[in-house]
Amino acid sequence: MNVNFRKRGFTLVELLVVISIIGILVGLLLPAVQAAREAVRRVSCLNNLKQISLAIVNYHDQFRRFPSGYIRQSVTPAADRYKIGWGWGALIQAHLENGPLADQLGRVYTSDPMGQSGIRTISLVTWKCPSDNISGLTCVPRVGQNLNPPLPTPSNPNPTNILRPCISFGARANYIGNFGSVSVGAGASGNGLFFVNSNLKMRDVTDGTSHSFMAGERNVALGQATWVGVHWGESMGGILYDPANLTKSPVDPLVLGSMHSKPNPGSDSRAFGSRHSGGCNMSMIDGSTTFVATAIDLAIWKALATIRGGEVAAL
Repeated sequence: MNVNFRKRGFTLVELLVVISIIGILVGLLLPAVQAAREAVRRVSCLNNLKQISLAIVNYHDQFRRFPSGYIRQSVTPAADRYKIGWGWGALIQAHLENGPLADQLGRVYTSDPMGQSGIRTISLVTWKCPSDNISGLTCVPRVGQNLNPPLPTPSNPNPTNILRPCISFGARANYIGNFGSVSVGAGASGNGLFFVNSNLKMRDVTDGTSHSFMAGERNVALGQATWVGVHWGESMGGILYDPANLTKSPVDPLVLGSMHSKPNPGSDSRAFGSRHSGGCNMSMIDGSTTFVATAIDLAIWKALATIRGGEVAAL
């Protein structure tokens, strides 16, 4: 008896159909996976901002005042006001449980931070938003230079569209302090929580600590930032702080941001923004954090930027 065994297999048409179905399923699944990953990155970014904001609150609990936005040498130096150029991010390192770095900073606080190469280039994970994936160093520009230059490096500090070379380089960061509802100016006092030689206390926040912004995000494509501080000589004249002799092109936005425009503007190196879709992470002065949509009403955004403007505003 003859028994015929026929080999079964896929025809070319069947194989193409299977491949097409798999391709469609992958195409449907991939955006969901990417969205899930971005959601995780956004939460991680929010957690970074939460740690930083609680460190600022703890700083206030210890010293009975908030850290200065950044510090300029004063004619009559008061507590912590003689430290040239160091920003609020440097001042709170001990409260971020970064003791070794805080000890290093404590030994050089009377020096220009841009002269401290061993410290100013230290990259801190807590200060980086995972969605931005920042690398390299922040250019600390000279006055008159483009405040948002194209990613210079120590080996190439002078990209073609920078008018003057970088003074120095500092570690990149994604979090900046709230200067207020007016645009950041050279050595000026804002109406927010942080500005040059600010010395504010919790009682100064008369609009309410849960109704006033403390800090927030800025992505590198929008504008550069660093946790270190600024070069004091690039927005003031002389060795001592002289408010009558300030230049018009500040380096202040390296550590401060303003809310004269809504989050994620097309182009404004002084503003807040992020790589997250639809908005950016912000923190309030009570230490709480929230995600603010780009579509927020500008009047509400500005009202939340001030600490004693008398506005009634809430998210």
